Amino acid sequence: MSGLSGEDQSDGKEYHLHGGIDDATGQVVGLYLAESECLEGYFQTTHLMLELYGIPVSLYSDRHSIFFSPKKGKLSLEDQLAGKRVNLTQFGRAMGQLGIHMIAARSAQAKGRIERLWQTLQSRLTVEMKGQGIKTIQQANLFLREYLPRFNARFKVEAKEESAFRPVPEGMCIDHILCVIQKRTYDRGGVFSFYHQHFQILEDKDLPRLPPRGRIEVLVSPRFGLKAAYQGHIYDTAACAMPKAKKANKPMKEKKIWVPDDLHDYKYGHQSMAKVSFEESDREIIQMLEELFLSKIAR
Repeated sequence: MSGLSGEDQSDGKEYHLHGGIDDATGQVVGLYLAESECLEGYFQTTHLMLELYGIPVSLYSDRHSIFFSPKKGKLSLEDQLAGKRVNLTQFGRAMGQLGIHMIAARSAQAKGRIERLWQTLQSRLTVEMKGQGIKTIQQANLFLREYLPRFNARFKVEAKEESAFRPVPEGMCIDHILCVIQKRTYDRGGVFSFYHQHFQILEDKDLPRLPPRGRIEVLVSPRFGLKAAYQGHIYDTAACAMPKAKKANKPMKEKKIWVPDDLHDYKYGHQSMAKVSFEESDREIIQMLEELFLSKIAR
């Protein structure tokens, strides 16, 4: 599984094509176009693959951070022996739930089949889409879904061994796996916070009633919006506005400024000193005496 970027001559923008290919037959198992290489692009590609072919035994990809955590290679041997692990990416978590083993390629040459596919599609897809009058990403992705069978019918080969795909188990909801999942805690009203917004878990008579407080998994996808999962049960949610906390109008306290009296040890003042009387001609002597006896240094 990999991605390809290219510029559309009609609007001058750069788009990214996500795709996967079966190494055994050369069949393209999924294609999806997006404005950037992203998690949703690979989720949509995988979704199409699962619909058309089933679940593969393993998936070979580059080392993009969408597939593998960038911290994975930073664990020392001592850390690994101590049992330390890095968190899976959202894509890695989904593949684990599907039972797909992920293998990281260390170079473009290591995944040469998908790289050769990009060279073929770069020349073919632009001509095909232009001939169909496709001008939007939505139109392009609908076209790609119809284009796959025609492309595979022409270029696929017979597999030397049995298929490495297995059918999706009955009852497994692909949408609830190929999505972003994060954990949250809800309050007594069934309300939780998610990215600065509040949502309420909606009760369903066909589902168990939630305890007053608990921890849930929040599922987010463009296919179904935002749902909450608790002990394997999926609940709908609704956005809600939380009332702002009212600030109590406390009376303003009068600030008291402490002023030491003239007899304080650190107070500089003339009242604590006996007046010294000199003639006007002796003003310089008076100033000298004040500096000697009335300054803070003198004290």
